[in-house]
Amino acid sequence: MPVSVRRRRVHRVLSAGIGGLLAAGMLPSFLDHSASAAPRPSKSAATSAAAHESDGQAPTEDAALEQAKRTGREVEVASLRGESADVVATAEGKLQARQYLRPVRTRVSGQWKDIDTDLAKRSDGTVAPKATAIGLAFSGGGDKPLVTMHKAGRELALSWPGTLPAPVLKDAEATYRDVLPGVDLRMGAQPDGFTQLLIVKSAQAASSSALGQLRLKLAADGLEVKETAAGGLEALDQWRRGAEPLRPAGKARPELRHRPGPRCSRQQQ
Repeated sequence: MPVSVRRRRVHRVLSAGIGGLLAAGMLPSFLDHSASAAPRPSKSAATSAAAHESDGQAPTEDAALEQAKRTGREVEVASLRGESADVVATAEGKLQARQYLRPVRTRVSGQWKDIDTDLAKRSDGTVAPKATAIGLAFSGGGDKPLVTMHKAGRELALSWPGTLPAPVLKDAEATYRDVLPGVDLRMGAQPDGFTQLLIVKSAQAASSSALGQLRLKLAADGLEVKETAAGGLEALDQWRRGAEPLRPAGKARPELRHRPGPRCSRQQQ
């Protein structure tokens, strides 16, 4: 829900992002509006400003407020954009800070790009979403890790106890057929994590001892993994105390190091 904030406090509002992952940047100083003091903008600067305006954006607070007042529409302050937050100027002369529960965009090659969890095969043989807030990849089949996640120099890997078939891809989901007799494994990409689901296709498969004893191997480099109250997993940075949430489709039982790994959620058809 948008919240109106005073302009002098907008940086403090944004800097309180979830888990400390959003960092507020300093705004560039806005030059005097005096025609005699202001240098004539270059052609490239004028072109950039025009492009921002056509997209409903402006580079600074003052520019966004002026554009919003002139057009009667909301204008985003491009310099205050974050993965899970943005600030817009309204036609009434106010700034509104918006905070989203999940990332809605991410940096790709230095440019902001909307989150896109649709999966595609990569040259290294893995399967990955097109744009997410974390580095996420699923196995393309074989004995490589089922899923790897990495961000800020930390990595987490979850491995299947055996060889995986090549997955069938559909939108943000990768389905591994018959990983156990009568059982499919479905992995789903999310903006900042993943889901895992075992699809049990018969009563006979549900009573299988292999399914009842299934454990996945978990490796967490520089992270401490804990079970959340909701039954998911949370990987905590041991040094920076930042959190990388894992969101399994159901409850998981994390067992680290030499102990059995987390169970998958399962669903009987």
